[in-house]
Amino acid sequence: MSRRLPKETIEDIRKGVLSGKSKYQVAKELRICETTIYRQTKDIYHITINFYCQIFCLFYVYHSKLTLNLKIFIH
Repeated sequence: MSRRLPKETIEDIRKGVLSGKSKYQVAKELRICETTIYRQTKDIYHITINFYCQIFCLFYVYHSKLTLNLKIFIH
């Protein structure tokens, strides 16, 4: 039976993964099973993907407007 993790430990896990460390590294540093790290951070992947999609969309819109303005300026 697994024990409940303290909130501080969960925060340390999430901060470690969000800082760019691998889940394996965080598990070794905190001496916790890798499976626990995966369970506590399974939503972070989706957050990261959504963040990159938003950045891409903003860049695409900016680039499209810039290209449109250049076409108008040149003609």
